[in-house]
Amino acid sequence: MPANPGQKRNQEKAKKKRDAAQKLAAKQRARVAALAPKVDDGPMEPEDDGSPFNMRGEGVVDFDELDQLSEKAKVALKKKEIAEAAKLSAEMVKKFPNEPDGWQRFAGVWEARGDVKKALAEMERAAARVSKDDDVSTATLEKELVRLRAAVAKLG
Repeated sequence: MPANPGQKRNQEKAKKKRDAAQKLAAKQRARVAALAPKVDDGPMEPEDDGSPFNMRGEGVVDFDELDQLSEKAKVALKKKEIAEAAKLSAEMVKKFPNEPDGWQRFAGVWEARGDVKKALAEMERAAARVSKDDDVSTATLEKELVRLRAAVAKLG
């Protein structure tokens, strides 16, 4: 007879719970990854000259629409509606690939899923897309980058 059979049962139950949680988290990450757009993250050419056209010359950026999508994604993240936030982030990235907002929201999605390394990668993408003249966004993103880098460093 084992020294403490109740302890062994408790350990087995805890292991089953952990395994189930890991499977669920893997499914959720797969859903989020499926929603994430496949965007070339190469050099952004031509350089942004400050015109109201985005860098690929696709016409005027509708900042009202971008702000609405960004706000909806932010609210979805706060409500823990991760799939909805990922969908809205994907829409932002597809419509506005050279604006940091969509990438920043994707960072929030990955962080909400517990993958801070991917969150950091998305935040770095967002930081690469901030206008040189936008001091407020640059400062905000830098704070987030420092926080995420520290979280990744803790993971080892």
